[in-house]
Amino acid sequence: SSNLNAPWWLEWAANYRGMYGIAAVNASVAWSVGYAGWIWKTVDGQGWGQQASPTGAALYDVIALDVNTAWAVGVGGTIIKTTDGGTTWTAQSSGTTWDLWRIAAFDTLHAWAVGSNGTILHTTDGGQTWAPQYSGTRETLNGVVATSAQRAWIVGDNNTVLHTTDGGTGNWPAPTIAS
Repeated sequence: SSNLNAPWWLEWAANYRGMYGIAAVNASVAWSVGYAGWIWKTVDGQGWGQQASPTGAALYDVIALDVNTAWAVGVGGTIIKTTDGGTTWTAQSSGTTWDLWRIAAFDTLHAWAVGSNGTILHTTDGGQTWAPQYSGTRETLNGVVATSAQRAWIVGDNNTVLHTTDGGTGNWPAPTIAS
């Protein structure tokens, strides 16, 4: 620190706002996303390099499928994807302006993104198109996991738990919770 009155971490924090999501492919390759569309990647598990982002919107989550393929989601319905290891990130049309908090993918074609106001988006074509799915709630959806191309779980505010076994083509019925 050149300022002897401030600890080094305080000066660093004045210039860097934060990272909100991280995903690893293996012990060496990972992406992190965050404030102002920032994207960082490590290929050796130690050093991190910033990648060019097509957005200035905060990115809240990232899912990495392999060393070349990753999606990230964020503010205002932002969805971006790379298929070349992050050399280029391409914006995808989500069809919503609601914030997207999490994304899960089963493979490079099938993914779900969830967010504010009960938003569920689904793609079966690698993100060329994102279709809204009826969640039956206006609660913020905070987490999603895909266990196959047809099955996924979602959680959200006020004890919201949703599950699909048909790719979300029907509705997302809440499971029975015993206690």
